[in-house]
Amino acid sequence: MASLKSVKGVTVLHTLEGGKFTYSGFRSAWIRACERAGVKNAHFHDLRAKAATEEESAQEAQKKLGHATESMTAHYRKAHEITRVRPFKKV
Repeated sequence: MASLKSVKGVTVLHTLEGGKFTYSGFRSAWIRACERAGVKNAHFHDLRAKAATEEESAQEAQKKLGHATESMTAHYRKAHEITRVRPFKKV
């Protein structure tokens, strides 16, 4: 079986016409989406950090984000550390 190689340059988000976003086009769309959602001070890169904190283990986060080193993953996870809480039942 052939070994898998990293894929670089895959376009994940597209314009309504299916093309690639320009930097300014994506920025405009992001700002509009945040305004419509009522979200302030959000950065697109925050989504990547959120993905890192969703994983229970640093190894799984490293794999998901494609980091070569544990230290880079630790940087993402530490910068966006959260306290996990469980919902409670109303009494």
